Amino acid sequence: MDLFHRMADILANKLKIRFTRKQDDSETNYLDFHFQGKPLTLHFNIYDGVSIFPQRLNDASLKDNKAVVELAGLLARI
Repeated sequence: MDLFHRMADILANKLKIRFTRKQDDSETNYLDFHFQGKPLTLHFNIYDGVSIFPQRLNDASLKDNKAVVELAGLLARI
């Protein structure tokens, strides 16, 4: 959970990303946002850890998936 909060802090404060929707329950948290105009989700689950994925999941475009890869690269350098 600490990593999820650190990632959310980096997205909000360093990359100036604004979260559009937040969903929390006992085992899973979601924060929706846009990066390069693409709708993405920062996700935490107590079993799976932290991930970022396109909100459209199975219907995601190639551009949506490229935005995830680019964001991951930025986060790795921060």
